[in-house]
Amino acid sequence: MVARTKETLVRMLQKNISPDATVVTARLRSYEKLGDIYKHYVVNHNSNESVKDGFSPNDIECFWASFTKGITSVFHQLLDKSFA
Repeated sequence: MVARTKETLVRMLQKNISPDATVVTARLRSYEKLGDIYKHYVVNHNSNESVKDGFSPNDIECFWASFTKGITSVFHQLLDKSFA
């Protein structure tokens, strides 16, 4: 089981994200140190902010929702054909 700590999160991000990347997150204490490593934009939803300097964490959430929906749809189509 992976420890749910700020240190674990930062270590996982460093392992999987290029140091040249721009990271966009909602405001969360666990993300506070990301600005030391990455170009980091923070969107503060508590103050009704949804975009910061043209960046929004919702962009990637929408991408993954569409991507996974597409994959699920293709998988079901293939599954249906293989049992027909």
